[in-house]
Amino acid sequence: HCNDPIRKDRPFVRIDCQTIQSDQWESEFFGSARLNKNGYFQEVQHGTLYIKHIASMPLAFQSKLLQAFKEKRGQKVGSTTFDNYGNFRVIVGSKRKLERIKQ
Repeated sequence: HCNDPIRKDRPFVRIDCQTIQSDQWESEFFGSARLNKNGYFQEVQHGTLYIKHIASMPLAFQSKLLQAFKEKRGQKVGSTTFDNYGNFRVIVGSKRKLERIKQ
């Protein structure tokens, strides 16, 4: 992040998946319309999103996250409209070997 001339002055958002409560995944990443809260996607615009301990994230939410990455948009919890996400880089990490988890 620091060596990238485009992103070095942009946000670096670090997420530890082990600290997110089971009912908070969507509002943490996508935000909440009811609470008028931005999610990680709104905070990271043109920066870097580092997702730590990705293996702790529920598989169902991983697929929703992948869809948001592909479409570059998502919906805040409780909203009827979509937010467009700008360009940002995603880095993921895990202590566990992911090949063993998928089996």
